[in-house]
Amino acid sequence: MRFRDGGLTLIEVVVVLTLLGVALGAIFGTVRLTFEGMAMTERQLESQQSLRVAVDRMIEELRWGEEVLADPLCGGLCGDSVTVRIAPHNPRRPGQAYVVTFRRDAAQRELERRLGAAVNNLAGTIERLDFRYFDAAGAPAGQPAAVVRIEVSVTAAASGGRAVRTMGTAVFLRNHPRVSPPPP
Repeated sequence: MRFRDGGLTLIEVVVVLTLLGVALGAIFGTVRLTFEGMAMTERQLESQQSLRVAVDRMIEELRWGEEVLADPLCGGLCGDSVTVRIAPHNPRRPGQAYVVTFRRDAAQRELERRLGAAVNNLAGTIERLDFRYFDAAGAPAGQPAAVVRIEVSVTAAASGGRAVRTMGTAVFLRNHPRVSPPPP
């Protein structure tokens, strides 16, 4: 039997095309996974940035507080919402005192800022919102009027729902009559 030196057999062509298909499939799979990872990272960063901006807005407003008020939903200090009277010398509404409430809307999974009948959604995909209240001695506060420091913890999920981020901070009410400045 004689072989020709000038060409490929059908079997050789099929083997080469199969190997090429496997190699291209592997390359495509790697590229697809890379783009999916980039998209997931982008969603996580977007969620984290949104959470950070919302918490910063909430904390900045709470700092101008004069007094934590009893929340009508729980009859005192609520673990999932806070109502605060803001001093009249605040940067948002100079010369006006007002009452603001921050809470999580469980149905919409959003961090809400309530001012009278107006509702502003500060961030979405909020899984938890927790408040802890402390008096001037640093002990847990039992009454709203005794609160001078509030610890806030907000947990958000990325829009895909996989990654969860928790951000926590403490806020001293600047205008509370019993507040001494926090130690440096």
